[in-house]
Amino acid sequence: MVLWVLAIDVVAITVYYVAHLSRADERTRMVFTFTWSIVTIVVVLTALRRIRIARRGR
Repeated sequence: MVLWVLAIDVVAITVYYVAHLSRADERTRMVFTFTWSIVTIVVVLTALRRIRIARRGR
């Protein structure tokens, strides 16, 4: 899970700098940040769900 979150962060930061989002308008930056956060939350919740299911199976 940690590696997935790290990979998401690396991709997001790379896109941020390659797309020059620091110069974009505030709305664009907010949409980017919101999307980045949602993707991270989905990955974490999915991983935690798998952990919970694995523990119940014991």
